[in-house]
Amino acid sequence: MKMFRNMLIAGALTCQCAFSQDEGVGIIVDNSYEPVGEITPKHTFNLVAGLPNATVNKPFESIMRGIVDVNPYYQYSLPNSIVFGAGFRYIHYAVNEFRTPEPLDGVMHSLGGFLKFGYEKFYTTRFAMDFSVKVGYNWHILDTDLNDKIRGGAYRFDSGFVEPTVGFILSATEHSSYRLTIGYTFQGFIFTPHQLGTQMSGGWEPKEYSKSSQIITFGLGYTYYFGRKN
Repeated sequence: MKMFRNMLIAGALTCQCAFSQDEGVGIIVDNSYEPVGEITPKHTFNLVAGLPNATVNKPFESIMRGIVDVNPYYQYSLPNSIVFGAGFRYIHYAVNEFRTPEPLDGVMHSLGGFLKFGYEKFYTTRFAMDFSVKVGYNWHILDTDLNDKIRGGAYRFDSGFVEPTVGFILSATEHSSYRLTIGYTFQGFIFTPHQLGTQMSGGWEPKEYSKSSQIITFGLGYTYYFGRKN
């Protein structure tokens, strides 16, 4: 019993020494909490590539198969998540020879530039969304074997375009992220088989040739952040 009492006294004295402020010894508890912050990128390089699908204009939708839509661009972000950008665009189409009014082979190239305006915000350190509009101008080249015979070369024309876009962004590191985009492009031209070098109508009614050639594009993109925070 005496030994047990001596052990209690020794234990009490040890605890008193361990927790005594006079001896400069104490327990340090780290209660600091760093909340998840919003990433507000400043300068970024972006590359988005997607699959364009023609809509609205039936001859364009039937004859032209979208192969790839590539958009490299620079973007600047303000502290309030408003973004401005500028870049280039290239779209490649292949002529569907099974849907043309007469046998022909060829491709269509669309090359141009655009300005981007929108709102892009990180809601967590991992996830962001992009709501934007691209406004630009394209030069189109319809290179077919019939155009070579009739015109002595490709059929060339130009037009403007407007493309509302929504993007879902997932950061990979503090300097890079990946995104899934959906864009709908209103193109400023009307497609007709005549541009392919044929005079045949292809069986479509005249009203189908009066509709603008529009495309919807599903894309994947990569972003590199030069300045991660404003």
